[in-house]
Amino acid sequence: MIMSSFPPLLLLSSLIIALSAASHGALQVDFNRTEAGVDRAPDNQGPFKRYDATHQSASFPTEDYSAFGARILFTPSFPNTSNLNVRQVINRSSASDAAWGTTNLDLLTDWIGCDTRIQNGPYSGSSGTPTYLTLTFEDLPAGNYEWNSYHHDTANIHSDFQVEISTDGGATYTAIAGPNADNTFSITDSSSGGTPASSQTYDDSTLLADLPSTVQFDFAATLNQPVVIRFAARSTAEADRAFFLINGFQIDLAKDTDGDGLTDTEEASTGTNPALADSDNDGFNDRIEIRESTNPNSAASRPAGLLPLYINEFLASNEREAEDGNEQRNDWIEIANPNNTPVSLLNYHLTDDPENLSKWSFPNISIPANGFLVVFASQNDTPDAQGNPHTNFRLSSDGEFLALVKPDGVSVDDLFSPAYPEQFTDRSYGRDATRNGLFFFAQPTLATVNGPASDGVVQDTNFSRDRALLTNASDSFELAITSGTPGAEIRYTTNGSLPTPSSGIVYTGPINISTTTNIRAIAHLPGTNWIPTNVDTHSYIFVDDVAQQPDLPPGWASDWGFDDQVEEIITADYGMDQRVVNDDLSLRGPGYSIREALLDIPSVSLTLRQRDIAIAESDKTANGNDNISLYGTPRARTPKEEVEKLASIEYILPDGSQGFQEDIIVETHGNSSRTPFRMQKHSLRVSFTTRAGIGKLRYDLFPDSPVDEFNKLVLRACFTDSWALNTWAVARYRPNDSLL
Repeated sequence: MIMSSFPPLLLLSSLIIALSAASHGALQVDFNRTEAGVDRAPDNQGPFKRYDATHQSASFPTEDYSAFGARILFTPSFPNTSNLNVRQVINRSSASDAAWGTTNLDLLTDWIGCDTRIQNGPYSGSSGTPTYLTLTFEDLPAGNYEWNSYHHDTANIHSDFQVEISTDGGATYTAIAGPNADNTFSITDSSSGGTPASSQTYDDSTLLADLPSTVQFDFAATLNQPVVIRFAARSTAEADRAFFLINGFQIDLAKDTDGDGLTDTEEASTGTNPALADSDNDGFNDRIEIRESTNPNSAASRPAGLLPLYINEFLASNEREAEDGNEQRNDWIEIANPNNTPVSLLNYHLTDDPENLSKWSFPNISIPANGFLVVFASQNDTPDAQGNPHTNFRLSSDGEFLALVKPDGVSVDDLFSPAYPEQFTDRSYGRDATRNGLFFFAQPTLATVNGPASDGVVQDTNFSRDRALLTNASDSFELAITSGTPGAEIRYTTNGSLPTPSSGIVYTGPINISTTTNIRAIAHLPGTNWIPTNVDTHSYIFVDDVAQQPDLPPGWASDWGFDDQVEEIITADYGMDQRVVNDDLSLRGPGYSIREALLDIPSVSLTLRQRDIAIAESDKTANGNDNISLYGTPRARTPKEEVEKLASIEYILPDGSQGFQEDIIVETHGNSSRTPFRMQKHSLRVSFTTRAGIGKLRYDLFPDSPVDEFNKLVLRACFTDSWALNTWAVARYRPNDSLL
């Protein structure tokens, strides 16, 4: 069975629960200077991701980093200065670094920042003009996070500085209180001397977390709203008091040490003990006492009697979330027990019928104290292989009555009446953490405290024409994309990249489709916390375009990068062999043209960022981030998060009947065939995983086979049996030789 208690989390089942996006790894970024000749540059602190820049540069580009199960767009900027000399990217000398030591030196030796002497000048907080450096984060998943940033100079800079945060894209800012009397922070330094000299220097005997310059605070990110961290030096005219600097930063999930559903920062504000789920030891955890308006710090103040059980969360359309004990994705209902003792559920009832309050009865099971129990609404009415209970009804995504009823069959503990609202695929619905309302959740949180809540869900995008193989140029058409949510904004891409609420082309009217085109679209509701749609992908393939695709289409990588095994830059080749297309040797009879062949069998369309397919050597980034691609680095196997590419797969049938589209992970497949010298068309391995979309493809892909469920598929290039083979032995035959 799936059940858990609040503190600590207790899973009483071997069923694997899908983790939310916000459970993935932290975002750590180290700023590095990259010019040749700079001492030891660039120096990147592992395992931090790198952001490389040049001193006094006009360009501080947006980088994207993988963290928290998402791609985070990160941009540093200098919003109120025009002089490039303000923009500092410094790498300290070995002599300065020696004053610090060796621990975390790669992080602290270099930094980006501002020289206020160049423009704006001194700023006290009440007089003068601040010189701002902002760090903007887009597409950070909704959740509670902990920020740590590092501000240390191995030389002599020791300015005071202020920190502010905006969680609404820069519309409003909140000041972060620092340890100084005026709520500022102070940059720390290592070297003696300076103008003026600092009152205290530090070396690596001090932990980073203990440096008074380290900035630490919690913040909450919401859907569709960029987070902006803004810094400014409280500067003077003195050289070593005129700068702001930052070495790097780290964003983690906010800590909830005792697992009571309150972050440690929230507990500091309520006066409760962050190390104890029940600070006053009265049997009720702190979060429940706050919700019930009793004092979590006084054992004399506690909820009276047995609190009603309640429906904490449910999912009425489950395509990619948790499986039950039979490896099926069914709807589910999560029951919460706010009491400090277990409660037997024997003869409690769940029902979707207001005329039949005892429609389904719980078996003889108990729900843990301060815990949860999950019931699958599968209509099976039989416990699964893991012992999870199953109801005799399903949940309707259109909305319906739902109630939890006491054993007397009359008294109701909790209900949704007359009906809960329309539900959406893989978006759950339920109580927020303080039970002050009903909300939607972008990330269902099975058997634990609910995550960040949203007021609504944007209705899915609708395409006026589904994906298709188009046989003639006259098949061109105008594609309309709509959403049923009033005021929704639609963004789309044609280059394979994923649109987001803040990126992509804003849809303003029908799109002309007259050549092979991949459209990816998302809808969101600006100015709200509503959950945006997933990304829908449709490919429109003009058959004649496929055969006539040039070797180097406009806008694509001009080469496939340098391969260290071949020791040369690989020439890009995107086209079909025209000798085969045109049947130069007249080997084919009527009915066997390339066009007829393409219309005779299903087609597979993979849609992903162009950069994930191929990167020209000249386009690779100096910092090494995002330089792995299917064709540019086909032999790469690590790092896994860069080798595996997020993509869409479409299975398009030539007769127009229903195929499928799913979001997947794709990577190159094989061994010797991945060597560009031997094979320039690579086999690809497709994985169906909840990291991208569904966890398993269920489709009758091979009609004569009993197998209709797939975790992985391989798109084989056939290697030695392929026209794309480049032989590595003169005497070895290849199909291509027949056309020489």
